[in-house]
Amino acid sequence: MKWQFPSADSNEGDAFNSSPAVGNDGVVYIGNEDGELYAINPTGTEKWRFTVGGGNEFNSSPALDEAAGKLYVGCDNDTLYALDITNGSPVWAYGAQDIISSSPAIASDGSIIFGDEGDSGRVYILNADGTERRIFIAEGPIYSSPALSGSTIYFAASDTFFYALDTNGTVQTFIPPTSQSVHSSPAIGLSGVIYYGTDDGNLYALNSDMTPLVSWQAPYAGEITSSVAVGADGIIYVVSDDYFLYGFNATSGGDPVWTVKITTGKGMRGKQDVLTASPVIGPNGWIYAASDVGLYAFNRNTTLAATLWPMFHHDFRHTGKQ
Repeated sequence: MKWQFPSADSNEGDAFNSSPAVGNDGVVYIGNEDGELYAINPTGTEKWRFTVGGGNEFNSSPALDEAAGKLYVGCDNDTLYALDITNGSPVWAYGAQDIISSSPAIASDGSIIFGDEGDSGRVYILNADGTERRIFIAEGPIYSSPALSGSTIYFAASDTFFYALDTNGTVQTFIPPTSQSVHSSPAIGLSGVIYYGTDDGNLYALNSDMTPLVSWQAPYAGEITSSVAVGADGIIYVVSDDYFLYGFNATSGGDPVWTVKITTGKGMRGKQDVLTASPVIGPNGWIYAASDVGLYAFNRNTTLAATLWPMFHHDFRHTGKQ
């Protein structure tokens, strides 16, 4: 272990549920369940702390725009914050209609896109200064985080629809053959193919024009709430709550070409070990997968595909920036 950083008082209610974003300078940004957003130096010391408090939680993963000097993060007090990355001071705050657990994405024009958990989930498209450009209303809560391809925004909602919007809110829809919600965030692979998983254990692939390409039925019918990571080797990596990490060939459905059982579900200290975090393909050719009680690493000698949005929050540093 190089270092560890305790969350506030290290109480159970202060858990880290969001994924960290990592700057080019090695600073790590992450929020916790006690309404605190930390910037942690590469040495493991606290750089600054932004506190909301009041029983609110940061479950959204922050998005990082180092060129603009801002960090964007959603909170379950229905607010998206823009913070100065040098000292954590708020630049602006935008009030949404409901809880924000969807992690924001930053488009090439500086706009910020995220969803909320309202019964009629909303997708918000904000200008870089925090002013509202457009709100799109879905028919169910949005837990998924958007993926961006040029001026197109892809996201899924728990109404079982998969959506494509442009940055002005014009919409196309695809209705997948599932009656289950979607928590998985989409990723974009080779040739612009979009991948996402569903709670009924399917992994879907759509062409960029939203026509279905192929679907994979996950063995043992485990829910797929994690996002896909697309390898340069043409393998689609995803975890399922049946305790497996899978690799599927990007050009064909059916059985996986590689599997590894990460855990039996029996974790340390009797805690149930569940896989929900999205896998990461690091620059060293390794694949990392986290569970409730452990972090696992596998040497696959691959790299992240050089596509527009190859994994959750765009890249292995989880910047969320196009």
